[in-house]
Amino acid sequence: MPAYLKIENIGVCPPEGFTVLGVSLADTSDNQAVIGQFGSGNKHGVAVCLRNNVSPVVFCGTLRLDFFTKPQTVADSKASKDFARVCVKYGGTDPTTGASRSSSEDLGFVMSYGEKDWGEIALALREFVSNAIDRAIREHADWRSVKIEIVYEARVRAKRDHTRVFLPLTPEVLEVYNNLGRWFLHFSEPECLDKSILPKANRNLGDRKAAVIFRRGVRVREFESLDTESLFDYNLNDLTIDEARKASDWDVRHHCGQALASADKDVLAILFSHLLNSDQPAWEFTFDSGLVD
Repeated sequence: MPAYLKIENIGVCPPEGFTVLGVSLADTSDNQAVIGQFGSGNKHGVAVCLRNNVSPVVFCGTLRLDFFTKPQTVADSKASKDFARVCVKYGGTDPTTGASRSSSEDLGFVMSYGEKDWGEIALALREFVSNAIDRAIREHADWRSVKIEIVYEARVRAKRDHTRVFLPLTPEVLEVYNNLGRWFLHFSEPECLDKSILPKANRNLGDRKAAVIFRRGVRVREFESLDTESLFDYNLNDLTIDEARKASDWDVRHHCGQALASADKDVLAILFSHLLNSDQPAWEFTFDSGLVD
């Protein structure tokens, strides 16, 4: 029997949260635990899944959304190009209107949307899980009710008053699930969510000890521009990221430098001990002085 990865949160996402670019009901203004800000993550996630031959099934309460593509050719007087339009098939009861829906809808964007920045399936799962955490926080100020587990096909069904995302359990999806704690501090080290500087603890994806950067508990990147090992990893609430959820080298170093500038004595002891006693370089000592003010 086919298996799926289930991502579940309390609270019913309006279907537009998965179908309309820019729609987001998350408010990050006063809550640094909330992750989302762009209103595009679920839509990018759907496109990433479809590009990786993973067809997501979403339940917004008792409304089912099945995503698929249909071919389209666009031409002008000089050339023509084939695209795959992203579509959704509805089935069940609309959580907003209470009306029954059994139609299909063209979502107005193509499967290749965002493909240069959004490649791997892990990025789709990061968005689905982030949005589940945000909604759980909005419901009762606690993310811990979010459930992520492997289920069989017979359990791919709705749950009243909840949002559920199901992804076929491909090897790539399974790999992300097995590394979930390295993508989200919530599921491995929740005690670190309110800390900016984290002791090294095997958070790298692969055999490296580069700095791992989180934003509000969610993995943003490993600092890959240098092979120099870092003394710490970092969880930066106010790190600036762009629409592709990427942070520049300068911004990462600036925010890490700011965190180190106000570090407690235990962190400073590690820094000075390494400086005085080790002949190995550390990433933290590559910062320009202008990054810390």
